[in-house]
Amino acid sequence: MGKPKDILYRTALDAAGALITTEQAAKGTVYSCPICQGDMIPRLGEKKRHHFAHKALAENCTPESVLHYSFKKLLAQKIQEHISSQEPLQISWSCHECLEDHTGNLVKKAARVEVEHNLGTCQPDIALLDASNRVVAVVEVVVTHEPEEKVLDYYEREKIGAVVFQLKSDEDLGRIASSMEPDRVYSCLNPTCKRCGGRTNKKDLHIIQSKCKWCQHTMLVAATLSKATMTGEFRPSDLEIAEAKGVRIGYWQSKQSGWFYPTSACPQCKGVVGLSWLWDDHVAFYLKLPREVVPAGHVCLGCKLDLNGTWPVRYKEKPGKPPTPPKLRAK
Repeated sequence: MGKPKDILYRTALDAAGALITTEQAAKGTVYSCPICQGDMIPRLGEKKRHHFAHKALAENCTPESVLHYSFKKLLAQKIQEHISSQEPLQISWSCHECLEDHTGNLVKKAARVEVEHNLGTCQPDIALLDASNRVVAVVEVVVTHEPEEKVLDYYEREKIGAVVFQLKSDEDLGRIASSMEPDRVYSCLNPTCKRCGGRTNKKDLHIIQSKCKWCQHTMLVAATLSKATMTGEFRPSDLEIAEAKGVRIGYWQSKQSGWFYPTSACPQCKGVVGLSWLWDDHVAFYLKLPREVVPAGHVCLGCKLDLNGTWPVRYKEKPGKPPTPPKLRAK
């Protein structure tokens, strides 16, 4: 990771030792540097972004180190305020495990926050601890150095959610007040599969108002959508919901495999929706067809089982009324 450019000193310590930003600074007042404690003067002109300037810059004091320190301190302060007031602190992220977008309360399990809490193996920038002093989440602030792989492995092994903010400019300090959107979060909110332990995806059942491909009669079409399932996969619970919503269930036979799959059927001509054209004719969002979306549990990314241990329904012979397949016991 390259060194960030164009970073200015945007924070300093006041006479009471409190960390302030340029927005809180007064002209003519001397402040001190959070890192080297040297005197700093606010530069609040109109030509350059407001910043602090050292009277005499110490050798090991850099804008990057001050940015890292300040973001860490101000964010920890905000987190503690939410813990004290019991107000949720929502963060949003794209999960690298299930590929879904998550939103969660960062302080849900936290009772207090510590900066540079020593975990032995590592020392995260910010640690959130529960009432029993167990670390439940950490925040890493990245300016020049990413967390080491062994540190991330430790967080995963100990089931500690890791939140990463990557800073590229002093203007990133504004992210603390304006939003809580980290660059990466090493945590997934979806449950794991009871059989293989893999991560699951949320699954939705779509009930779509469409037309029959064969007779053009209006009909309801059911489809399941998630990151892990194809639109033609149905579990017994999906079929129960679809039928309760008015979808007529028929059976489509794959010419390739010979298996029969439950699918939507036209109430007029009894024609069935083949899985090979289900998406293009009925499900694709660009068709702008009216639909109802019903949450339908979770399905495993790997073995395709849902949390009830059931597989997608299919039959070697065309059934009359589909029986309920047995559940697969978890290992």
